[in-house]
Amino acid sequence: MPLNFKKKEKKKYVALLQRHWPWLSLGIFVLLIFILLAPYVFRPWTKYPDELKADIAWRQFQATFNSSCRESCLASRQTYADIWRPYFKRRAEVAAVQYELAFRDGKEDLQSALIKIMAADYGRASLPPVLAEFIAQPDASGEIKRQIVISFPEAFADEDWLRNLRLVVTDERAASEERVYALKLLFAYPDAASSGLVKEILMRDNMGSLTSVALQVASSWPENTIRFATDDLITLEHLIYAENDKAIRWQRLWYLVEAANGKDEILRGLLSNIAKNAQLDVITRGLAADTLRVKFEIEIMTPEPTSADWQEYYEKI
Repeated sequence: MPLNFKKKEKKKYVALLQRHWPWLSLGIFVLLIFILLAPYVFRPWTKYPDELKADIAWRQFQATFNSSCRESCLASRQTYADIWRPYFKRRAEVAAVQYELAFRDGKEDLQSALIKIMAADYGRASLPPVLAEFIAQPDASGEIKRQIVISFPEAFADEDWLRNLRLVVTDERAASEERVYALKLLFAYPDAASSGLVKEILMRDNMGSLTSVALQVASSWPENTIRFATDDLITLEHLIYAENDKAIRWQRLWYLVEAANGKDEILRGLLSNIAKNAQLDVITRGLAADTLRVKFEIEIMTPEPTSADWQEYYEKI
């Protein structure tokens, strides 16, 4: 009788491996490739090479100007700028190309931010070529041109040019827009001649938008750039009474407080007169009373502004 040897059965997992080995091999190969590439694919973009990192940050920085930007957006914008700025400073040719494209694009908020960055990174004395080219274009934004002059004052510190600006401001035959624009350019030059001209405008009535801009310029200059004697402060008080434009009247009141710095006794009397003057609007009187309360701890009761009064105030300021 022949001997029957029972075949030894393969273990199940060995049989499974033999049956699916091609697919398992492919899976192991893909897994190995994934493990090798994962540190590069999934690492933060801030770990990329400097050129690629700067390019990504620059694009993200520009994208923040496509819509309104609030606190978190402004923080992100600053973070992106901190990444691309050092690279652009090292690679001037790259910066020149990207800045030129940005100024050709026409987004004024972006252009304004770049002007400030260039002034900080390259100094305020030498005008970058892209800005020199932009400011020479007749159809370029007047506001952006003004910001260029303000950000690079030393590059425009030519006495003949400044004298011409002052002549435009004082030329009553010139268009109002031209006079206002010339006055805005003088913001960067708080010298004796410019400050004297601004004070002259502040001390006059019925100058309209020129008065409003002069108040903004004077408020932005260093303290005591323009000096006011007691008689000057009294004139400013009377101009508040005479002013028909409420927005300019409120600006005059704020500037009166600033101009009277160090003359508390005089300011206290002027503010008391304003707060008690029944011919003035309730907002002006209320602002004067609030300043008296905060600065001198003096209480003067004034009419309570209505919601319509506050609405007008917020719309005009």
